[in-house]
Amino acid sequence: MTDAEDESEIDRQKEIKILLVDDSHVVRMVIARQLEVLGLVVDTAADGLLAVKAVSESEKDYDLILMDVMMPVMDGMEATKQIRAVQKERAAKQPVIVGVTGYTNRSECLDAGMDDFLFKPVTIEQLKGVLKQWLPQASLLFGMTEEKVRRLI
Repeated sequence: MTDAEDESEIDRQKEIKILLVDDSHVVRMVIARQLEVLGLVVDTAADGLLAVKAVSESEKDYDLILMDVMMPVMDGMEATKQIRAVQKERAAKQPVIVGVTGYTNRSECLDAGMDDFLFKPVTIEQLKGVLKQWLPQASLLFGMTEEKVRRLI
């Protein structure tokens, strides 16, 4: 692939809209960095209420939301329900919502309206798996080195 073709792929990657929601600043930084290494741009929110607000106010629908399950203010389960309702009311595309936690039962996440579930600590390989499954267009850069991705973005 030429650099021009790679740049075109990067431009398509940048169009993928991801929201990362976690009350831990450290977790947000680590997961956001992993996604950036994969060539993706990430918005973040510190709790479920801020996530609902971000989805409600966003001009472009999110493609993927990585949602911590246990947070203060509003937990991930309630935030997921509200996001689903907001998107339904707006007749907008429903984002893929992936629960991220170390404690919760997978079936509880799915019952709340989440599409998938990851246990913490989240690894870059887990993120690649979620992206390949739910957003195959996001996995175009996985074969590139981190250095090449950085050079192009």
